[in-house]
Amino acid sequence: MELIVIRHAKSSWEKDRQSDFERPLNERGKQSIELMASKVINWGLNDALFLVSTAQRTQETFRRLSKELKIDPEVKLKDSLYLAENNELLKCLSDIPENISKVIIIGHNPGLTYFVEYLSGIDFGNLPTASFVKLNFVVNKWKMIGKETAIVKEYLYPKMFI
Repeated sequence: MELIVIRHAKSSWEKDRQSDFERPLNERGKQSIELMASKVINWGLNDALFLVSTAQRTQETFRRLSKELKIDPEVKLKDSLYLAENNELLKCLSDIPENISKVIIIGHNPGLTYFVEYLSGIDFGNLPTASFVKLNFVVNKWKMIGKETAIVKEYLYPKMFI
């Protein structure tokens, strides 16, 4: 089983009256997704189930990533992923059918950082925007994942390549 955790790309704070939920990506965020797509092109993302927060910036991250990679994967938009914490993220994964071996979550901090740390036992401090963390598990069912059941296989973020 493989889980890829993606923090949404950099978003805009330009409009004062815009809610956090409605914030779009800014230009830097759009460029970061193009860059990161080129780095994960061989990760087989088209074969994955995408779970994406319903916030504007996460949906835009998903659409731009899919376009850059020329993929059309299965996607489920989930309200519960907006600012989700460990318990909600675990619930989302425990509901995944066992025949699905690769899941990608596109969501938000601080929840994603805490979740990756919880699963792996590694202190990441803070997942930067547009970061990708690839995890494999020492268990073989989504319902069985929990604290320190994951091994970090790759961790990439835009500033590594600039």
